[in-house]
Amino acid sequence: MGEVEPVGEAVRQRDLSIEFECPRCGGRHVADASISVEPQPLLFGGSGASSAALWSAQLRCPDTGEEGKVALRVPVEAGERLVGLTATVRALGSAQEVRDVDQGPGSPTADRPPADRTPADRPPADRSWLVEELTTVRQNSIATLRTFSTTMLTVSTGGIAVYYTVLEYLDPEGLAPEFRWIALLPPLLLVLAATAYVWSLRPTLDSPDEAGYADSRRSYLLRTQRRVTVATGLLLAATAASTALWGVLLWT
Repeated sequence: MGEVEPVGEAVRQRDLSIEFECPRCGGRHVADASISVEPQPLLFGGSGASSAALWSAQLRCPDTGEEGKVALRVPVEAGERLVGLTATVRALGSAQEVRDVDQGPGSPTADRPPADRTPADRPPADRSWLVEELTTVRQNSIATLRTFSTTMLTVSTGGIAVYYTVLEYLDPEGLAPEFRWIALLPPLLLVLAATAYVWSLRPTLDSPDEAGYADSRRSYLLRTQRRVTVATGLLLAATAASTALWGVLLWT
């Protein structure tokens, strides 16, 4: 277990036990800590009572072996400042050594590691949020694709009615007879886009076993993504063609 780097000659060491709630297993553990405190001048009118200093600690649960960040309430005397802490965690009568805690906010040694530790020895950052977010994204990937396809299918089919309404208002008679077929291009693209979205929503008959489900699911996602990409490209092309045609009619 690493020792805390002294801060000046007046730093004092003290041993104590701190009870805390484990963020990993939810149980109560005890941290047998060795703290370093530094005397501080008392402010005029300040309280002479003891207080508790918060210290951010990266501790390993003795039951699960997983690390988690804990805010320890460390009792200090009036006129003292907590500058360092090391601890072992015990549960159910057993003791296990844990990593030295991170330097707490506000500590004068917060910007430099202890003398016997290198940056490579520091405990890794808590990445549980990343694992949870990745799990959520994986679980919702199919639902996200289907929701997007359903929404854009409504946009594609509704866009046909909007297109003809605007076209009638702008009077397509302004187009030369040999170019009037261009007015059919945007609704045709919208129909193709709607068809592609329906294609992406079409159920597939598949009954993979547990071993082959991962590959089957991945193939389905890739296949559906390609269809949605094609459909979205057709929808954007229809939008661009409609905008260009309406612009021509406005200026003729």
